[in-house]
Amino acid sequence: MFITHNVVNYTSINRATISEVFSKFSKALEEGNTLTLRELLLPNAKASFSMYGEFEGV
Repeated sequence: MFITHNVVNYTSINRATISEVFSKFSKALEEGNTLTLRELLLPNAKASFSMYGEFEGV
C-alpha cells in the first residue's frame, strides 16, 4: 500500500509524520471512515487485511 505523503529521509520529523499518517489510517480503518481513507490512499492502492479482506483503489 502506498501513502500519498512523500517522506524521503528518515529524520525524526519524518518519523513523526509517518507515525501520524499511520495513526490516521488505523483509526479511519477501525471506524470505517472512508472519507479519511480516500485522503490517505492513492487511487491505485491495494490492501489485504485478514479481518476485512482485500481492497483495490480508493
